[in-house]
Amino acid sequence: MALGIARFEDEPILPASRDRNSLFYGFIIWIITCLLVSAPDLNRALHSNTARFPAAIKGIVFGFALLFMIVMIAAIQILEYALCHWLARLLFGGTQRSWKFSAYY
Repeated sequence: MALGIARFEDEPILPASRDRNSLFYGFIIWIITCLLVSAPDLNRALHSNTARFPAAIKGIVFGFALLFMIVMIAAIQILEYALCHWLARLLFGGTQRSWKFSAYY
């Protein structure tokens, strides 16, 4: 199914668009991607020689830093999508204002 969606075929896209858990699946994949992107920087900061704190303190700082990075990545992506859609409406004269994304609904 994933290869069919990647090729923009209608047969796998229609059932996938009707799946009630698709937002949950996408969120899990997005969180994993955020962790993979931010883990090297957080690991480097966690194991630096300048921060000589107990493991519990390092774990708490690591957790808050990870949460902060995920929230910032989400904010940047939302702003990016909003700016791209605003520019597309401005440059191409779009008038759609609803949240209807697909012709299948």
